[in-house]
Amino acid sequence: MKHGRVVLGWAVLTVTPNAGGCVIRWHEEARLRGTPGLASLLVDRVVAAGFGRLVDGLLARRVEVG
Repeated sequence: MKHGRVVLGWAVLTVTPNAGGCVIRWHEEARLRGTPGLASLLVDRVVAAGFGRLVDGLLARRVEVG
């Protein structure tokens, strides 16, 4: 959970092994403190797109463990 002065929200990252490696799922909600309804939805979409690009970039790098 994020309870900052400006940004509020939460994120869940789930990693599930499969035959080819793993499946990673990211779900998050973020909003700006004091941002009402529709504006809050817009902020959530922008933040989700930014984190989505970040996670995609990290996943594009193949990492061998073990």
